[in-house]
Amino acid sequence: MSTVYLYTKNNCKLCEEAELLLELLQNSYDFQIEKRDIETNGTWFEKYHIIVPVIKVKDQILNCNMIDLEQIENALKNA
Repeated sequence: MSTVYLYTKNNCKLCEEAELLLELLQNSYDFQIEKRDIETNGTWFEKYHIIVPVIKVKDQILNCNMIDLEQIENALKNA
């Protein structure tokens, strides 16, 4: 089982939607979701604060402009 990282922050509707898409795809793909609150880590905050939500699948990064069901599924297929 692989791990998909979801970088989020509090009160982020887009982050909630990204998490729902990931949970939906768990029915078809074997992975676990690890949520990472960028407000708890300075490095994550500096790197992702203007582009959350961010989904990391292996070495592929999907930022807020790239997150939709098709993009996430393609990343999972290519992982």
